[in-house]
Amino acid sequence: MKKCVLVSFFNSHNLGDCIIADTLYKSVSEKFITVTHSYSGNPNVITDINNISNTNSLRSRNLRAIMGKALKKIGLNKLINLYRTFKQSTSTNQHSEFETKIQDADILVIGGGNMIFDIDKYSNSYSRFNNLISIAKKNKIKVFVISIGIGPFATLDQEKKAVDALKKCDYITFRDQKSFDIYARHTNDLKNVFISIDPVFFLPYSLKSNVSKVIGINVFNSKLIRDNQEKYNQLIEGYAKVVDGIREKSNDKVVLFSTDLSDYPAIHDVYNRLSKKHNIEIREINGFNSLIELYSQMSVLIGARMHSMIIAYTQYIPVIGISWQQKVDAFFDIIESKDVYNYNTIEVNSESIITTCMEKINNKKIEKTLIKEKLNSIRATKSIDDEILLKLSKN
Repeated sequence: MKKCVLVSFFNSHNLGDCIIADTLYKSVSEKFITVTHSYSGNPNVITDINNISNTNSLRSRNLRAIMGKALKKIGLNKLINLYRTFKQSTSTNQHSEFETKIQDADILVIGGGNMIFDIDKYSNSYSRFNNLISIAKKNKIKVFVISIGIGPFATLDQEKKAVDALKKCDYITFRDQKSFDIYARHTNDLKNVFISIDPVFFLPYSLKSNVSKVIGINVFNSKLIRDNQEKYNQLIEGYAKVVDGIREKSNDKVVLFSTDLSDYPAIHDVYNRLSKKHNIEIREINGFNSLIELYSQMSVLIGARMHSMIIAYTQYIPVIGISWQQKVDAFFDIIESKDVYNYNTIEVNSESIITTCMEKINNKKIEKTLIKEKLNSIRATKSIDDEILLKLSKN
């Protein structure tokens, strides 16, 4: 049996990333002796998907946010750029550990999640990815980039560098059309490049019961994408308007939550802006089991975190999207739904969001049937990844 190094988000404070990594490991380890390496946090630590708060990646992210905010405040953009470049390109110990692992391997499988994107012109997210690929290629190891998302990018140069790094790989599957299109803009060589599907779409149905007495609202913290205070306040007001409107039309409990621990400051800000707090709850999701417990009570999800919505969809829960990045739009393209609203327009679209929410609740049986049918169609694309893994395991 051949040996594989699998790089994914094994050490993350984002539940969706952890589930992607866990799903990929189960798939890859069927065909290879598999050694893991985390793309975030400590490369040798695997976060317990039922205890995501116990991860060093959250602490390091908070530290970076504090340092970045302080540097911006005094206007040292060049210093910010140098700091980020240093952090991303000089992780000597991590690269040394990775090279030790890869020297004893037959293949590198890397992916699952949004590995390369830049929300400002000073970052260079391609660098870490490119370093790992370069080490594998130096050791003459074949590379399969699996179910990856890329983008958005602040500059064309960042986009080109991401594609240049990906072009070194032997096989690539993108998890959505938008990521594929970014790649295709910069190269005509699309041999061994395919559109696949996010691994989380293959989660089995896990709900033991579904009492459908909760409306879930997954709040997104826009400060994480460096929105200014004014835009952030508008987002909070928009969420609060939606929650207040739903409470006027439904007796169901409204639960505010997220699958990313970084969103909870925004969740508390929304809660504090509500005109009434009766039957409103903040639920901290610390892992897959606590998320499934919540979903067993949920009739509809108004979501922003893509994987919170994909997981809900696999549990036949109707979703309404709040889009803050292209990957959310890509998810709604995949499920062929137009029930998605840009996060900057929540307040002006609040009535439409509330109306759509009530319609989905009132048509639960039809919604569930449609989701089941669409999932069967989506899951048919899994064979692309499986075929490549099988080919690499035999060659």
